[in-house]
Amino acid sequence: MGPTLLRWLPPSLEDLSEPAAAHTVRTAALIGGEKALDLLAGYVGDERLEVVNELIKAWNYFDADAYADRVLCRLPLAGNLVAINHPGQMRAAARLRELTGAYVRYPLRGPKALADLPPLRVLWVDEVSEAADRSVLSGHPDLMDLTLSVTKALRGGAALADLIRLRWLTTRLPEDLDLSTLRDCRDLADISLSGVAEKDLSPLTTFAGLRYVDLSGSGRETLRGFDDLREMHGLRFLRLEGVDIDPWLRRVRNLPSTLTDVYLANCVVPPDPEVFLRFPNLKLLAVDACRTSDGTPVAAPYIPGTDVRIG
Repeated sequence: MGPTLLRWLPPSLEDLSEPAAAHTVRTAALIGGEKALDLLAGYVGDERLEVVNELIKAWNYFDADAYADRVLCRLPLAGNLVAINHPGQMRAAARLRELTGAYVRYPLRGPKALADLPPLRVLWVDEVSEAADRSVLSGHPDLMDLTLSVTKALRGGAALADLIRLRWLTTRLPEDLDLSTLRDCRDLADISLSGVAEKDLSPLTTFAGLRYVDLSGSGRETLRGFDDLREMHGLRFLRLEGVDIDPWLRRVRNLPSTLTDVYLANCVVPPDPEVFLRFPNLKLLAVDACRTSDGTPVAAPYIPGTDVRIG
């Protein structure tokens, strides 16, 4: 039935609206096969956003090399995020010289494969399953958005400090990274760090440009060094997960008035909600799966002027 339907698809998309053209690309991709690939290759040149996005997503339905050579290498990939779903696509992606954004959605055994990709501006990696050396990132000096989900030990943390154009960073905190070296990343606005338990976070408090900070621990440890926030003039959103915030809340000082949204997940929180009054301009407090030190689930505290949400 599929190949028969191909006969009803137009050889050109120029007479179709953008939604109709995107739907046509999607239909050809779902049918698959050599004739569908011929048709999709003929659609290259239509640079409407929805059409280009569907042509990129269609890669998953065809041989990785054939589709990369006949379609992807001819698309305006700059500024688009291309999903890489298996090793065959990773090998083919190395030939896509206009590639600037990659989303690696399969578990990498290690990050070495990333070294073969063309210089990227956006890199998201869902999982690195073995101990990782981030020195391979030196081949991507223009990275602006980096998400590297790693659960094993990390090395090569100094490579992060060389990514001076970073704006968004999500990663496990490397053992060998001095956070103060990230000061050269002057555009860094959003940072999400896991594995922060008992790590010295004091350098973060000197980053005036940070807008969003997300810190994750492993259970009952508290934050260390994240105590005096007087220099964090741009901080608006703070998310904490898997940490004991009771001692931190009692000693933190100079909370900025710009900080309006606080999100707590799986944290140990103080039983007295009055400690949250220390936030001078708190508009939203979201609490999910949190408890007091004796294991009591947290009920919604009343904080004047604050929207409190319990997950």
